[in-house]
Amino acid sequence: MKRGRILFALAALAAAVLLVFSAAAEEAAASSWKCPEEIRKDASGLWDYGVLEDGTAVITGFTIDGTSLKIPDEVDGIPVTAVARAPLDKPDYAKMRAVKKVSLPKGLKAIEQQAFEFFSAMDTVNIPAGVETIGYAAFRECRSLKSITIPAGVVSIGDEAFSKCSSLASPKLPSSLDRIGNRVFYQCGKITSVKVPASVRAVGDYAFAYCPVGKLSLEEGLEEIGEGAFLGHKLREITLPSTLKSVGNRAFQPEGNKGIKSVVFNSASVRIGTGVFGYDDGWSKFYRKLQSGETDLKKEDYDKNDPENWIDYYRDSDSFGQDTITVSCYPGSTADLAYRYHVSKKYLKGGTETAATAAADRVFRAGQYTNADRVYELVIPEGVEELEDYAFAELGTLNKITLPSTLTRIGAHAFENCAGLNQVVISAKAMEEIGEAAFSGCVELKSITIPDGITEIGNSVFEQCRKLETVKMPKNGVTRIGDRAFFGCAALKTLTLCPETESIGKEAFMNCGVPSLTIPDSVVSIGRRAFYASGLASLKFPAGTEEIPESLCAYSTKLSAVTLPKKLRRIGKEAFYKCPLSSLSLPEGLESIGERAFAFDCLYAMQQYGRGKYVSKLRGLKLPASLVTVGKEAFLANDALSSVTFAKNCRLEEIGESAFAYCLRLGSLAIPDSVRTVGDSAFNRCVTLRNVTVGTGVETLGKGVFEHCVKMTRLAFTASPKQIGEDLVKNHSSRLTVVCPGTDTEIYAYLQANYRKVKIQVSKKK
Repeated sequence: MKRGRILFALAALAAAVLLVFSAAAEEAAASSWKCPEEIRKDASGLWDYGVLEDGTAVITGFTIDGTSLKIPDEVDGIPVTAVARAPLDKPDYAKMRAVKKVSLPKGLKAIEQQAFEFFSAMDTVNIPAGVETIGYAAFRECRSLKSITIPAGVVSIGDEAFSKCSSLASPKLPSSLDRIGNRVFYQCGKITSVKVPASVRAVGDYAFAYCPVGKLSLEEGLEEIGEGAFLGHKLREITLPSTLKSVGNRAFQPEGNKGIKSVVFNSASVRIGTGVFGYDDGWSKFYRKLQSGETDLKKEDYDKNDPENWIDYYRDSDSFGQDTITVSCYPGSTADLAYRYHVSKKYLKGGTETAATAAADRVFRAGQYTNADRVYELVIPEGVEELEDYAFAELGTLNKITLPSTLTRIGAHAFENCAGLNQVVISAKAMEEIGEAAFSGCVELKSITIPDGITEIGNSVFEQCRKLETVKMPKNGVTRIGDRAFFGCAALKTLTLCPETESIGKEAFMNCGVPSLTIPDSVVSIGRRAFYASGLASLKFPAGTEEIPESLCAYSTKLSAVTLPKKLRRIGKEAFYKCPLSSLSLPEGLESIGERAFAFDCLYAMQQYGRGKYVSKLRGLKLPASLVTVGKEAFLANDALSSVTFAKNCRLEEIGESAFAYCLRLGSLAIPDSVRTVGDSAFNRCVTLRNVTVGTGVETLGKGVFEHCVKMTRLAFTASPKQIGEDLVKNHSSRLTVVCPGTDTEIYAYLQANYRKVKIQVSKKK
C-alpha cells in the first residue's frame, strides 16, 4: 500500500437490536447498507470503489495528497453515492489530519460510518442536498469544523456523528430529521444554542452532553429525551413540550449542578428519570406553579429543620446550589400529584376516626381511595384477611403501608404502579398468596420481606421495581419464581432462592441487577431469557440441568464466569450472546451448541482490531468429544480467541455457517476427521489464521469458508471434499500454499479453476 493511501469500506451490521436493551448494540449501528462483494480500482488508479445493489458506487479508498480532497461525481462512469471507512484498515492519521477542505460529489446519498473521523484540520465541508444518511462517527473529532448545515432530506444522523467537534457552533438541523442519535454532538464545546425541529421524535442519550447550551427550543412532537441528553448545559429556564413521554436520568443536569430557575411541564403523562435537573431522586425535590386562587408560600411560615416542610427546606437549602426553583406541572400530571401529596398528607391509621376499614367478610375492597384523597400513609387494621385484586393500584400518593398480622392474601395487581410507595411493612407471620403483578411498577420500593407460607413468587410480582435493593425470601417453601417476577429490578443487590425452588420462569430476572445467584439443585426448569441483560457476574447451574434455554443470559455484559453441569446436553440459541466469559469449560456429554450461543458483534470487533482492545475475553476453547453440532455463528467475533482444540475421538459432524467468523486472533486450526460439513463463512475474516488442516471426513465446504483469512500460509487437505463453495480463500495471502491429496481430486480441480496463482503442493501418497 502506497504512503498516504487510506482504505475505506462499508461493513455490514452484525445483528438487529433485540428487545429493550439493546442500548449498547445500537450505538455502533447507524447504517443498514451492505458492503459490496468486490472492491476494485478505477482507471485513474486514484480511487478504490465497490458497486452497490442499486448500481451506484461507494468510494472505499483514496489517496490523500496535500490539504484538500475532492471526491469525484463518478468513477469509471458509475455515479458515486456513498463514502465510508473499513475498520480493519490502518489509516495514515498524519495525512488525514492535514486535510483542511473536503469536496463531496453532487449525487451523494450517504456519508457512512467514520468516513471523515479524525480529519482534525478540516474546517470546510459542504454536504450536498441529496444526502439522506450521516452514519456513525462520520465526522467525529473534526476539531476544526466550525459550522455545518445539514440539508433537508437527511432523516438519520448516526451515533457520535459530530462528537468532539470542539469548534462546531450551533449546527442547523433539518425539518426532515426523525431522531438525534446518542452522543451526536457530545463535547461540542461551542454549541450554545439548539433548536430541535418538530419532526424529531427522540433526542438520544448524551446527544448534547457537555455542550454549553444557553438557549434551547424543543418543539411539539418530541416524545423522548435520553439519559444525559443536555448534561452540563447553562440553561436558566426549560420548557418541555406537551407531547413528551419520557425524560432520562440526568437529562438536564446543569453545569456545576446549579443555574436552573424555572422548568415548565406541559405534558400530563411524562415518565421522569432520577436526577433529571441535577437533584438526587426525582419528583420530591421539585415544585409546581401555583394554581388559580393560591398564594405564594412565605419563608417565615416554615421551619426548614422540620422535614415535613420539604418545600421550604429545599427552597432555602444551598445543598443543591439553588436559591429558588419553580417547576410548572400540568394539573393532574404525575408531577402535580407528587407535589400535592407532599404538601397535604393524610394518615389513615387503625383506632382513629380516619381509620381504614374492611368489609364484613374481612376483604379490603378495591377503589376505596383515589389520588384525590391524598393518602400518604395507610395502616390496614387487624382482622383484614385479604386485599382484593387492584386494591390500591395506581394510587400514586401512597408512600407507606402497614399490613396486619391477619392478612393471608395480597391480590393480583394490588399495588401496581403505586409510584410513590417506598415502604411496605408486612406483619403477617404466615401468608398464602401474593398475586401476580402485586407490586409491579412500584418504582420507589427499596426493600421487602416475603413472609413464611408463600409458595411462589407469581408472574410480574416485582416487575419494574427499579429501586428495589433487597428482597428477603422465606428460608423454605417457595417452589416457583414466575415469569418476569423480578424483571427490571436494576438495583437488586442480594437475593437467596429457597432450597425447594423447582422452576424459574421466562424473563424472571431479565434486566435485573443482582450480581450473583445460586440456583439450587432442586431447580428442574428455567425459562428462556430468565437472566437476559442481567447484572450477573457469575452463575452456577443446577447439577441436573440438561438444556440451557434460548437467550438465557444474552446481553449480560458483566457475566465472566459460568459453571456448567455434567449432565448438560444442549446450549440454546443466543444463550450467552455478548457475555464476556473469561473461561469456558464445556462438559463431556454436551451434544449441541446453538446459533449465536457465545457470539459477539462483528462490526464492533472490527472497530477495536489493532487498538489493543478486545470485545470478548475468551482466549482458549476446548470442545468435548461428545459434541455433534456447532451452530450458526456460535462463536462469532470472539476476537480474543486464539486457539480452538478438538478432543480426541471427536464426534463433531457439523460446523455451522459463520461459526468462528471474525475470530480475529485465531492462529491455527485442525478440523477433525469426524466433521462432514463446514458451513458458509465458517472462518471468514479470521485475519491472523495461518495454518489449517482439514480432516479426512469433510465432504462439504460452504461458500467463503476461509474468505479474508489474509495471513493464512498453509491449508492442508488429507482427503478432498466433494462439494466446495465459491470464494473458498478469497482475498488470500500471496504466500498461501494449499496441500492437496492428488491432482485428480475435487480440491485440486477447484484451485486450478479459481485460484491459479495459489501455490499447490501435492502430498505424497503413503
